[in-house]
Amino acid sequence: MTTVDVDSFSAAGVVEFTATGKAGLQTIVKFSRNFPKQPSVQLTPGNVNAAVNNMGYYVVATEGSFSIFAAFTAAKAPYHFYYTAVEVK
Repeated sequence: MTTVDVDSFSAAGVVEFTATGKAGLQTIVKFSRNFPKQPSVQLTPGNVNAAVNNMGYYVVATEGSFSIFAAFTAAKAPYHFYYTAVEVK
């Protein structure tokens, strides 16, 4: 799990993790403070494993965190993503 600072209800950074080798939850990123409501989270691939995207990644966000899931079996390899979380008004 990664914790990031939230300023002015936006956050951006890098998340790196090694995939579990299975479909489903891969990692959780927790915000240091909650957004007023669920933010919009965008991911940009930061390495070849993320760019090839054989796992079919998707994001589920809440006010306090976001989770990265794999729709398909993900190779046990390092994944690197840049993320942006923005308050939706």
